[in-house]
Amino acid sequence: MEVKGKRGRPNKTEEKAGDEALSKILATVSEEKVELPEKAEPTNPFEHLDPKTVKVSVTSIDTTSPNYDPFEKYKTEPEKYYYRALNVRPNIMSKREAQGYEIVPEAKQYGDLKLARMPWELRNQRVKKVEDKTKKLTESTVEQFREQATRHGYKTFEKGITKDKED
Repeated sequence: MEVKGKRGRPNKTEEKAGDEALSKILATVSEEKVELPEKAEPTNPFEHLDPKTVKVSVTSIDTTSPNYDPFEKYKTEPEKYYYRALNVRPNIMSKREAQGYEIVPEAKQYGDLKLARMPWELRNQRVKKVEDKTKKLTESTVEQFREQATRHGYKTFEKGITKDKED
């Protein structure tokens, strides 16, 4: 029973055809009895080791923890580079490469993330540029507000607004 391009549950006719096909298959299967081996005693893989001299340390890695970093071992020069995981979508990768990130070649992809790095000097320049831009935008917005308030007859102060004229 092959249905191409159809979605959802099969209709009654398709269900009946499927049931008939299944019953034919089951009728042709012979009922052979299979001999199962005797239940073996479990063996200890460590019985050749002396428990007095062997030390075992088991640590589990919780990959769901917010502190888990799959790229930790590839961050070889943290004093020289700023590391960041980037989404592998082409538009995001090209944007980040234009900003100065380079892919760490030895790092494997983890899900849809790939490790990239940027020299700290370039990173600090970018952060300073963004901070300066934000400061200028904030100052210009405050200045526009003051101009509009003055135009409507309000005096502006650092901690509030007072109306200049009485209604």
